[in-house]
Amino acid sequence: MIILAFFFALLALAASLTFVSDATATGAAVKVVAATMAVAILPGALLSLLWRPKAALGLLEWLAISIALSFGLLHLMTTGIIVLHGGIPTASILLLVALAMGFVVLLFRRHDSMRVSVGLDDVLGLIVLVVLAVSLYSQGSPVFDWEDQVHVSVVRRLAALDRLTLDNFYLTPHVVYTYPFPSTHAFMALVTDVGKVDALFVYHKIRFFWGPAALLMIYVGALAVFGTRTLALTSLLTAAVLTITGVFAVVEGSYWGQLATFSHASDVAMALLLPALLALSYAFMVSEERRERTLLCAGSLMLAFTLTVVHVREVVQYLAYLGCFAVVALFCAPFRSMGRRAFVLLATTLVVAVVFVSWHERVVHHVADLVDAQRDKLIAIARATSGRNLVFSPAARVLPSFVLWFDAPFHGVMPLLLFGGPIAVVAFRQRPLVWLIAASSVAYLLVMNVPALAIPYVYLTYSEILITPIRNLTPFLHMLAGPILCIVAVWIWTTIRSRIAAVMAVITCGAVIGVVASLAPIAANQSELGFFVPAILAWTATLLYLARPGPLATLTRARVATFVVIAGLSAVALWPDGTPRHVPPVIVNVRWVEGISDIERVALERRFSLVELQRTDDPETRVYDMTDASRDNVKALVTSAAVRDTFHINRTTFEADNAAVRPWYGYPNQLLLIVAAAGLWMCGFVLPGAVGSRSVTAARALEQLSAVPVFRSMVPFALFAVPVFVLTFSPTSSPAIPAPVKPFNEIITTPAALLRQIDCVERYNVTPPLAELHPGRTVTLADVVSCPPDPDVVDWVRTHLPVDAVFAIDRWNVFMPTVFLPQQVVTFSGFEYSLPNENEIYPAYVGRYRDAMQRDGVQPFFNDHETPEQRQAFVRDLAVTHVLVDPQYYRILRPVLDGLPQMFTRRYDSGRWAVYEAH
Repeated sequence: MIILAFFFALLALAASLTFVSDATATGAAVKVVAATMAVAILPGALLSLLWRPKAALGLLEWLAISIALSFGLLHLMTTGIIVLHGGIPTASILLLVALAMGFVVLLFRRHDSMRVSVGLDDVLGLIVLVVLAVSLYSQGSPVFDWEDQVHVSVVRRLAALDRLTLDNFYLTPHVVYTYPFPSTHAFMALVTDVGKVDALFVYHKIRFFWGPAALLMIYVGALAVFGTRTLALTSLLTAAVLTITGVFAVVEGSYWGQLATFSHASDVAMALLLPALLALSYAFMVSEERRERTLLCAGSLMLAFTLTVVHVREVVQYLAYLGCFAVVALFCAPFRSMGRRAFVLLATTLVVAVVFVSWHERVVHHVADLVDAQRDKLIAIARATSGRNLVFSPAARVLPSFVLWFDAPFHGVMPLLLFGGPIAVVAFRQRPLVWLIAASSVAYLLVMNVPALAIPYVYLTYSEILITPIRNLTPFLHMLAGPILCIVAVWIWTTIRSRIAAVMAVITCGAVIGVVASLAPIAANQSELGFFVPAILAWTATLLYLARPGPLATLTRARVATFVVIAGLSAVALWPDGTPRHVPPVIVNVRWVEGISDIERVALERRFSLVELQRTDDPETRVYDMTDASRDNVKALVTSAAVRDTFHINRTTFEADNAAVRPWYGYPNQLLLIVAAAGLWMCGFVLPGAVGSRSVTAARALEQLSAVPVFRSMVPFALFAVPVFVLTFSPTSSPAIPAPVKPFNEIITTPAALLRQIDCVERYNVTPPLAELHPGRTVTLADVVSCPPDPDVVDWVRTHLPVDAVFAIDRWNVFMPTVFLPQQVVTFSGFEYSLPNENEIYPAYVGRYRDAMQRDGVQPFFNDHETPEQRQAFVRDLAVTHVLVDPQYYRILRPVLDGLPQMFTRRYDSGRWAVYEAH
């Protein structure tokens, strides 16, 4: 009855959100949170309660399965809406009606409905999920990057259109979006419509849901893989705490939120949808009840179809995981029954993927052409590379444009987990699914490092498949973090008889692991031979425990000898291969006087011990590492006639900022390098060997702990994990310390605050796309001001213009109008990025843009060079219905357009923005 009451209350609240005001922070939060939970939980919850796969489910498990099923169902609904030319507004009404009818059915069937139990583990899990949700809601997801702006534009347009077709919901007219059935975007559009709240606010704030939902999938996945609620709970708690402390949060240098997931579609696919698919698949493969298997299999296939359509990279990973496990099961007889289930999922998903990709190539031509071009480039690289380099040279060096952000493994606790993962595999080697993780990890570590394997993998899939290659392993590493800590803690706890000694040993070992984890990102070898070869060997060594009759209880002498040889070779490879830097860089900005030549500047850089790190928008200003930060050298730099100004330098005392700071943890000496190497080696080889020798005892101890109350079973884990959490805390990445995200200046609490908290962006000496076409010189824009639309113009456009209007816009404004307005535009805007296939997406505009750049060094229409006939042709050929004039071009275009009354009528004017209707 409690679940039915929850179901009814959430459904009733969702249906009444139109009467809730979003003018206050509380009202806005209620609208977003209630609408999200209703759309994300209720469809799958209704299906699971009606189907009744088991007599009882734990609350966390039920919530995770409900969310996973909901995404599969919503994808089917999205596909149907677009095929049948329906709309999100209608779909949201039908969804609420269907949920209400389902609730009525549940009321009549409550006597035989599935029971949802709530234990202490569920309560603990919900507490950390709520803490994380509050933190992520407060901070929100950034929306400044061009891809985010495209995603928001699609969400806004989906929510606004009453009739959807394949080519009418992209930000420019008559273009089939790369993801023609974008159910992730449709999910946010449904939340927008059900909650009656702004699409941009939903995109920004719905981050509160992605992270906790991803953690729920980790819980269900760990429960199926290890078969014990204790390890499932430790997996959830560890991943949650590491996310809150910033370790499993945003990775600097790449657009990746990990479990503090961004609203970016690819981040949602990687952090939530793929783990959801894996969780249902794991549960399906280990299920012993027919009704449960049927539901989980159907849910897995729905999610596989979802990922195939919304972000195919994750389905490629999924197929690779299943294929690796199928190979293991073929070799290892006890796993063959699960191998057959894995093969069913593999074969069915492969058929779905092949059919969809074939259809996609025919419909979305511009994507297929890009893929073909990248394949030609890949073949050229393969032919030009010697056979030796294809095997022994690092893939990132041979394929630099295909294997990107290869240094992402050196973030947070990733190095520790890459070496510590085998601990969980060896300790639970009787559980079949740990071998899916082990085999997949070996395969992907090889593919991401060996060019001869990477090239066919990229060729058979697509060019971006190995961007941030560590992401192929993170679904496992995020789940394994808690079990690794728990297994080691329990092993120590059960090995030492004295409780006092055991407590001290567990805390001490936790502190040691924490130190290694905090040191590894900056002290571990970061070369392929020094880091990745030992990591590959550590995972490969786990396969020594496999034989045709099944996992070995103890290794034979021959296998022990092989293990020792592998461990010895890895110890040699892990020995520090770099020279430690004892002095951190002293970062200073120097603005040189105008007119200084490159030869003079280089000579001055040598004189003042300046090593260039970065250039700025101002050609005279550069960022340097000042290797000699002595007072005399700083004074000589500041007082030099060639220096106009400096930054990060006290010009009175002649001291560089932070010049005296020497953090040992940021710049370790040789001893700490050795400590990091030894720690990783022990995690990769000593601890798996030790746990493997007593694995039966450790596994039995974990099973016994699972049978006792949670507060008792978690004691060893807590004593071990807390030092690790403390020592790896990352305040700059922690969502618990919220800071404004781009482009907002403050934490956003209401939709009305969105536009007020975005400042105009002013850039100097900007080179726009295709500037080189102008004969005689490259075009440079001295001053470019980019502004988002004012709230008044946004309100006016939404009130007075139809959704199918098409705007002519400033091509160089970094804020796409479609982020704030549901209408379409003639071109993709922003001067920092140009789509590689613009010729195919909007050829009419690109042709005019090229002509205008070559002729006058300006963009088309937004200039004072063109004739009335040229403007008329622009409007006619691009089907422009309105012109949106921004502050950058207000003074230029207003007199021009006012002077053409037969062609343009001014409908709105704020003194900064203007809207003209085109005739």
